[in-house]
Amino acid sequence: NHNHDGNGGNAFRHCLSACQIAEICGENGTRYWNSRESDGTGANQQDLANNHMGEWANQRLRGSCWEKCMDMWMGWRALV
Repeated sequence: NHNHDGNGGNAFRHCLSACQIAEICGENGTRYWNSRESDGTGANQQDLANNHMGEWANQRLRGSCWEKCMDMWMGWRALV
């Protein structure tokens, strides 16, 4: 099921990829990356939200993209 991400790994991967793209390629890179999620399905909307978390992490948090997204992912898992 494309909509199921029981362990959050897909969310983490989207965060990490978007953070790294933002870090290396800037806004044009993230605009391209996000354009892949444009069909409006629930899964793509969730992927887009996770991409935005990676972009936000790149702009606002300290550390590597791995550390930033892992911290957010672990925080989310603690709430579930």
